[in-house]
Amino acid sequence: MEPSMDFEEQITARMAKVEQELAVIKSNYATKADVLEAKNSIIMWVISAVFLAQVLPALLKQFGQ
Repeated sequence: MEPSMDFEEQITARMAKVEQELAVIKSNYATKADVLEAKNSIIMWVISAVFLAQVLPALLKQFGQ
């Protein structure tokens, strides 16, 4: 801050900077819907991987003969 600024100008400048930084923070937050979608995607990926790990050896054994 410049020393020539009076108190009101300093407060106004600081509030403008805080508002700008808050807008950036809010724009980068994940919403509950975003988190829920990511959670569901991870769960489905893990279930698919476990299922494939269990079924693939049996299929390879049966069709590999």
